[in-house]
Amino acid sequence: MKSCQNNLEKIKPTMNKNSKKFRRDLQHHIQKHLIKDLEKCCGYELNFGKGEVVETDNKVTWKFKDETDHGFSKEEEDMYDRHWRLELDVSCTNESAMVDVEYKSIPM
Repeated sequence: MKSCQNNLEKIKPTMNKNSKKFRRDLQHHIQKHLIKDLEKCCGYELNFGKGEVVETDNKVTWKFKDETDHGFSKEEEDMYDRHWRLELDVSCTNESAMVDVEYKSIPM
C-alpha cells in the first residue's frame, strides 16, 4: 500500500509473485513488521526462525513454524492444561497484489 500511496487504483498489474521486487519487499515486510506486530498482539515471544518457501506455477507461500511449547503459566496450567504450537503461512499469486496471511495455533 505504501508504494501505491494507499490508493488501490494505483496498484500496477506487475505487482504479483512474478515480480522480484514485490517478492523481496514482501519477504522483508514479513520478517521486519508482520512477525513483530503479531508478537505485540499476542503478548508472547514468537520463534518462527527462517521460513520455508514453497513455489508453484501460480502461487508462492512462505511457511513459518514455531515449535515452542506455548501455553498458560504454571498457576493457570492446572485449570486449563492447554498448550499449542504456531504456524504462519503467507502466500501471494501471480494474478494480483493481494497477500493471504494464515496464522494457526495447533493444540499439542
